[in-house]
Amino acid sequence: YRLVKRMMGKRTRLIDNMEFTLTSPQEEEWMYLPEGGYSYLFEQLIFPETAVSNREAILELSNDQKTRDITLRIFKKLTFAYQKRIVSKSPGHFSRLPLLQEVFPKSLIVFLVRNPYDVVVSTMNTRKILTRILSLQRRSVPDNVTSTAQFLSFYYDVVHRHLKNLNENQYITIKYEDLAK
Repeated sequence: YRLVKRMMGKRTRLIDNMEFTLTSPQEEEWMYLPEGGYSYLFEQLIFPETAVSNREAILELSNDQKTRDITLRIFKKLTFAYQKRIVSKSPGHFSRLPLLQEVFPKSLIVFLVRNPYDVVVSTMNTRKILTRILSLQRRSVPDNVTSTAQFLSFYYDVVHRHLKNLNENQYITIKYEDLAK
């Protein structure tokens, strides 16, 4: 650990310039792949040409028994390691909301909303950087505003569909600007 930490030195994440160390908080989305699980976000980044694109298939894979088992195992590990309530900010959970509500019925979903123009720019930047680093396939159609808008449309459609199934005491919607204050 100390050797790797020394080799890394001080770094920042390419996508948002946040400090990046071996102990920095990260989205647990990164844990799904080594656990053998499905991550729509990473499949799109790593295999852009052959990734599952059917929306219902994506939701089915995101909420199947294997994903349920992996999600529970990840959160058990995090809870054991930190001995406190876990706050997850993984964007990949948008497709797992039914599973999360089933496994963690007392959880609170915080839905963060942000200026759509900022979201599009941020999403395009993140996809550009992570695709360059992670992609194992060449994308035949470049990322652009249209493809980003299609992804965000899917994202928000799914989130709103799931939020409709929750009681108002199970989730809260907060503006990004209010959270930043």
